[in-house]
Amino acid sequence: MNTRRILIFDLEEGYANALSACFQKKKELNLQIEIKTEKEKTIRKDNNESYYAVFSGTSVPLHERMEISAKFRFLLTETGNEAMDETEVPIFKFQAGEKILREFIHECCESGGADELFLRLSGKGQTNIIGVFSPIGRIGKTGYALKLGEDLAKNEQVLYLNMELFGGYGGHFHESPENTLADVFYCLRQEKQNIGLRIATFVSQKNSLNYLAPMTVSKDVKEVKAAEWLKLIRIIMEECSYQSLILDMSEGIDGLYEILKICKEIHMPVINGEYAQAKVNQFKAELMLMKMEEVLENIREIPMRAP
Repeated sequence: MNTRRILIFDLEEGYANALSACFQKKKELNLQIEIKTEKEKTIRKDNNESYYAVFSGTSVPLHERMEISAKFRFLLTETGNEAMDETEVPIFKFQAGEKILREFIHECCESGGADELFLRLSGKGQTNIIGVFSPIGRIGKTGYALKLGEDLAKNEQVLYLNMELFGGYGGHFHESPENTLADVFYCLRQEKQNIGLRIATFVSQKNSLNYLAPMTVSKDVKEVKAAEWLKLIRIIMEECSYQSLILDMSEGIDGLYEILKICKEIHMPVINGEYAQAKVNQFKAELMLMKMEEVLENIREIPMRAP
């Protein structure tokens, strides 16, 4: 797939550089960002200078904006009252770059232009799915899963999903996330197109690790059916560019065993102690009873310190 050329044409050099850096953080997107500022205001007008999209600041005169050849035009508006062409889509300038990117992708999806957009379909089902689960509670499972993800992310693209009933906002995750897994399932249930592309706009980062923030209401987690979890995982594998997908699971989700079956590795944090070992033994016995020996074979016990 050809790289999609994006032009940021804003006379405020600092702003243009910041927006470009935000776009380029999304490694899943095959973007080539170019910047035009006061120092380099002239744009060539030959037939080869055509962009997929251009983001123009209101400091650029309308006639200059219209001289640029682009499939999509966005005006970084400051008041909403600036003069603009009917081909330009207004986007409020002074908001988080992630929101600007999200509005851009939404516009492309709604206009039918996303099929040729810049999503790298490099996954092709080869994603390594790593499940993190333990029948023992409160032993640092989520901390372990995140550390595992951050370590893997030093060398590859990794996505972390927290599938617990209580992900823990204000702890491992930002207290007021812009988007969560609930937004992803909303798109999935509405049968929105280009779910893989939309996922890229919902992803947050913790150091080099990509993650989708957990749902804020436990009831919403319980209402997700096994088939929906599996569908989301399949879409991530087929439409996103992650080499590893980490699933941080709790016993409260629907389809736990079906999801464990598709994991190539299952990391199970454990601690010493009679009661803790009894829980592990019961979990393993249940897997045997359900004739899920293949899941047992994929389990790797991870010793943890008792809290």
